[in-house]
Amino acid sequence: MNFHRPFKTLMTAVVLAATAAAVHAQGSAQWSPTRPGRMVVPFPPGGAVDVVGRIIAARLPERLGQQVVVDNRGGAYAIIGTEITAKAAPDGHTIGMVAAGHTITPSVIRKLPYDPVKDFAGMASSSALIQSGKIRALGVTTARRAASLPDVPTIAEAGVPGYEVDGWYGLAAPAATPVAAIQRFNRELVALLALPEVKARLLIAGIDARPSTPAEFQSRITRDIARWADVVKKAKISLK
Repeated sequence: MNFHRPFKTLMTAVVLAATAAAVHAQGSAQWSPTRPGRMVVPFPPGGAVDVVGRIIAARLPERLGQQVVVDNRGGAYAIIGTEITAKAAPDGHTIGMVAAGHTITPSVIRKLPYDPVKDFAGMASSSALIQSGKIRALGVTTARRAASLPDVPTIAEAGVPGYEVDGWYGLAAPAATPVAAIQRFNRELVALLALPEVKARLLIAGIDARPSTPAEFQSRITRDIARWADVVKKAKISLK
C-alpha cells in the first residue's frame, strides 16, 4: 500500500486510510454489517497486497460480527478489481484493497472505468520495507525511519532533502458508502492494527502499520496522483 520493500505504509484510518471525498453524510449512528462482507483484492493470491488483505480480513469478523471473504480479481494493472469495488453497492458490505499504484495508473492509462478519487471512500492505509540482511540498506525512501530498521537513515537524512517516496496499502469502499460505515471500519481497523500479533505479522511481510484518518488517506491519494502525473509527464512514460 516501497518497493525493494523499503517501506509500505499501511496507512490507516486503519490499514487503510480513508479516501472519502463525497461520502453521503448519514449521521454518526452506529453501523454494523447485516451479512458477510467482501474484500476485493485487485491482484492474484499470494502477492503482497493479497497477504496484507488476508491478515486484515482474518481479524475483521471478531470485530464486526460477520465474515469478510477475500475476493481476488487480478488483471489489467489492478483495474479489473478496482472497478468492481468502485461499482459495488455502497452499503458497507464491499471494501477493496488499494495500493500505491492506484495513484500512478491514472497518468499512464488515460481512460479508466472509474475516477481514482471521486468513486471511492477511503478507510485507512499503511507502508512497506527492507528486512533481509542480504543487502545493505543505504537509506529508506520514506519520510521517517522504518521501525524495523531504526539505524538506516532516510534518503533525506542521507543527503537528498525533501526526498520521500513510499509504497502503501489501503482500504477503500464505493464513494456513496454511509459515513457511519466508513467510521466503523476505520475505528476497527485502527484497533486491529494496534494488536501486537497483527503488527508482528505485518512486519514480517515488510509492512509498517501506521494508522490514518479517512481524510488523511484521501489527501494522500490526491497528492500522490498529482506527484506521479508530474513524474510521468517529465519522463514521457506511456503504456500502449
